[in-house]
This record gives sequence, structure tokens and C-alpha cells, in this order.
Amino acid sequence: MFCVNLFSQNIEITYKASVKHIDTIQNEKNSQIIKRITNGVNRILPSIEFVVVSDNEYYNVKYQQMMISDYENESYLNLAVTIALDGNFIIGDLESSKSYYESGQTNKIKKVRMDNITWSLSKETKTILGYVCYKALAETIDLNEDNKLNPPRVAWFAPDLNFRGGPTAYANLPGIILEMETPKTIFKAISVKNKKKVDLKRPNYNQENVLSHKELEQYFIDNSPISGSRN
Repeated sequence: MFCVNLFSQNIEITYKASVKHIDTIQNEKNSQIIKRITNGVNRILPSIEFVVVSDNEYYNVKYQQMMISDYENESYLNLAVTIALDGNFIIGDLESSKSYYESGQTNKIKKVRMDNITWSLSKETKTILGYVCYKALAETIDLNEDNKLNPPRVAWFAPDLNFRGGPTAYANLPGIILEMETPKTIFKAISVKNKKKVDLKRPNYNQENVLSHKELEQYFIDNSPISGSRN
């Protein structure tokens, strides 16, 4: 199979996602609340597309939303995107091996290292959208580097699509990711498109706003209304 980037400077992958039911709460009432939220998110996720565009130097991860007709669906939309991406936009810098999460809640940017994930490549294959994909298993090195539910566990990548990228901050496999599973979310590609040169967003942030995961957690603690009321 040909290498796509011989014919274009960019590749665009569109995904659908579903959220897994994560239940670590023993309390029956709270467990039912989590189940109801998971079901609500999965009802709206089929109407959301997650899009990755890569030029092999940078990749962007974003979402495309449907028209929202009521407050409940809008709430579930925001929750679904947050669960899937831990924000609303991701920039992957493949040269520096760093990724950046943007959030609609703050102007602070979370930075993580792609190489905090080590991949074990398997000979197991399957075909996705006509491309032979190889299975890769991920292991997180430092569990405190990111939200423990964000890093992927399993990914299927296509070496014949000679680009790197995927719906994660850790898409540094030798081929675009067409299917991926994290502890909370499953992404499956539904389309692959060659794109002419487009301007990808790059991490040109004010460095004062770029924080590690630990620093961002502390920022939210220090700036929460509860914290302020104690002073």
C-alpha cells in the first residue's frame, strides 16, 4: 500500500468515540449516578466527531459538535468532550515529544511528555478502513505525569499511513492511530482523508500559562471558591 504523505502534506482522520462505564464507587446511590452519566454521554457521543490532522511535525486533536437543542444535551456535550480529550483541544509536538491540552475552563495549558508512555509493538494485526494495523500496548512510566485515565492502553496504528498522530497526547507510534482505548474511552476511525497543506495550530503559548499536571491541579486548588473562602 502507498504511503499517503507522498501525495499530500497532511492527513485528516475522523473518529467516533464511546465512553466505558468506570465504577470504582461502592456506594449504590453514587454508582447509579455514574451509570446514568455514562449512559447520557454515550447517547450524545454518536453525534460528535473527533478529528486529528497531522503533518508529521505537529498534530491537532479537536472535536466537531452537532446543533444543541436543549440544556441537558449541551451539558452532556461538554462532559463528553472533557471525558474524551481532557479538554477541548490537543496539540502534539512530535519533534520535541511534548503535547499540550487546552481547556475551555481556563487559559492555563497542561503540558505532558509523549515519552512518558512506552509502547510494546505486537505482530497482531487487523484491517481498519482498508489499512493493515498493528497492535501496540502502552505502559505509563510516571503515573503522576497526567490524569491516570488519559494515557492509552491499547492502540492500533497503520504504518502504511506514513504519518504520526491520533486522538491522544501520546500519539508517537510509527504510523497514524486508527483505533485506541484508554481506561475511559474507545476511539474508532471512520474516515481517512488526504489534505492539502493546512495551517496547524502550534504551541506558541505564553510560557507563564504552561503548567505540568501537578501544577495545574494545584492551580485549581488554589483558585477554587472553597479555597478562597477559607482565607
